[in-house]
Amino acid sequence: MKECPVCKSVTDNFTEKAKCCRSCVSERNRAYRTGPHREKLLEGKKRYYQENREKCDEVNKAWKEANIEKTRSYGVKWAKRNPARHNFNLARRRAMLRNQTPELTPEEQKRIEDIYWLAKDLSIVTGEPYEVDHIHPIAKGGLHHPDNLQILPMDLNRSKGAK
Repeated sequence: MKECPVCKSVTDNFTEKAKCCRSCVSERNRAYRTGPHREKLLEGKKRYYQENREKCDEVNKAWKEANIEKTRSYGVKWAKRNPARHNFNLARRRAMLRNQTPELTPEEQKRIEDIYWLAKDLSIVTGEPYEVDHIHPIAKGGLHHPDNLQILPMDLNRSKGAK
């Protein structure tokens, strides 16, 4: 047990390098990150990301895959905190889908409906979630047409993104 020269508390949670207790080190670091050095630190982070984009993306992807539930809960929390932006994103997706849907014959509409039902049935039978995927992504000009649809396991479809 030692007395911290900064806060004068007696603790065994002491760092020899900083010569003070860990709570004082934490407080000093927090003040540094949020104080006048904030802009400089953010610029450094941005520059590092730009120079190491692929590496950062790989690390982020690996973390998301290892922490699926956390990632999902962050998304839900974000949607609750940003309802206007979330609704905007959903509306944009619906509009894009609507704009990418050509005039369909009744047979083609039935095929699309059957594909969605088949995905739902596969999910029930196998116990693994399946989704309908656009082979050529709508975000990249693909059409919402039965010839552009396929059924994939949810994890594979979500990892695919708009590629």
